[in-house]
Amino acid sequence: MKLLHRERNIVLKRRYSFRIALLFPSTYEASISSLGYQILYYYLNNFEDVFAERVVARDKELLSIETGTPLKKFDVILATAHYELDYIELVRAILRAGIEPLSERRNSPPLIIGGPSITAWPYPMSRIADAAFLGEFEASGREFVNTLFSLDKYNKKPFIEELTSVKGFWHPSKEKKEIVRVRDLDSSFHPIAQIQSEDAEPVWGRSYMAEISRGCNWGCLFCLESAVSGVRRERSFSVLKNLIEKGVEANDVDKVTFFSLSFFDTDLGERILNLLIEMGLKGSVPSIRIETLSDERAELIKKIGQKTVAIAPETGKDDLRWKIGKRIDSQQIFNAVSYLAKHDLSVKLYYMFGLPGEKKEDLDNIVEQVKEIKKIIGSRNKIKVSANPFIPKPLTPLWKYEMLPLRELKERANYLRSSLSQYAEVEIYEPRMARKQYEINIKGVDADIMIIGEAMKNLERDE
Repeated sequence: MKLLHRERNIVLKRRYSFRIALLFPSTYEASISSLGYQILYYYLNNFEDVFAERVVARDKELLSIETGTPLKKFDVILATAHYELDYIELVRAILRAGIEPLSERRNSPPLIIGGPSITAWPYPMSRIADAAFLGEFEASGREFVNTLFSLDKYNKKPFIEELTSVKGFWHPSKEKKEIVRVRDLDSSFHPIAQIQSEDAEPVWGRSYMAEISRGCNWGCLFCLESAVSGVRRERSFSVLKNLIEKGVEANDVDKVTFFSLSFFDTDLGERILNLLIEMGLKGSVPSIRIETLSDERAELIKKIGQKTVAIAPETGKDDLRWKIGKRIDSQQIFNAVSYLAKHDLSVKLYYMFGLPGEKKEDLDNIVEQVKEIKKIIGSRNKIKVSANPFIPKPLTPLWKYEMLPLRELKERANYLRSSLSQYAEVEIYEPRMARKQYEINIKGVDADIMIIGEAMKNLERDE
């Protein structure tokens, strides 16, 4: 068998009852950087009856990494979607594999889709997927495996009916949508051995990926992740210590990449970074809440070898920031940047434009804020700005607002790009792609025409 990728810690099985394809909607490098994808992979393979194999949508051949099996040969396809444009990639992969994209015309294999955007709003994929999973898979994973015994490749209906009786699984025939979540992270599954590629570099570099917490209590009105994941839950220090000690050894790495929506909400973040320093390990922390950053915490980040810290002012004006639920002022932002500058850390700044009620002067305030940050940091080369069009997301309080027209978004994007470039390296998410996400959600159950059409266009361009 020709190997698609050379890897360590891969799972292979000889005896099993069901084969599940885990379809990832992006590149191989992104797949090995996704802790959620790896959790799903190792979690399902813990069940004796299940052999879960990975299929990556952007690979040259739509074959499983483990055994080279074509996508259409699996008993079930579980697909993950992080945001709306992933739907197009998933359908493109299904078409490449010779699988009928519409659920009503496809009997086998059943397609089940999950992920943050699906949890918030499953309707755009309701005519394509046979069922959607809403929430955190481990909360209903065992019940899902039990439903596999009702599989019939000639008639998927009994399986789908039994599946959608399980909490978290949804079908258009089911009126109530229920998001399921893990209550206790200490007792929740977390992989120690993780996929380590011999050829490709993960987005975060070679490391052991550790999830500190899930959920967020800050209540930003625009945040999909917070709306989907619910209240904050932490793993205990003792459990994390055990995971890290075993994880770095099992994966033969000297770095730990942490996952958390708000790393420093409690003293757990500090304790974990001090542990890394004691163990002589490097680390990488996610975007930091501005109001939780301090001089001491910036020093810890420096000591674990991280060079850049991401923070999210969101906009340049205090009153607009408060209106979207981000209750910090400009002085707190400047203080946080000062802590980073003191320890010779670079900064990445996240902003949005096109917010409800935004005026031209609000864009000017972003420019003035970045200008002031450059004075504090001292060098344009140590500042990166990522500016994204505001996209109203389902399940968030700001979903009720309309997104700005494409022309207006392009004008604001061009203004920010030209005005900010003298103070920082600037990257702006393409307004056309942002609008496409919004349009998929607005179309709801009728989005299948757009999704399949876009997927077919992409296929034609590939030929």
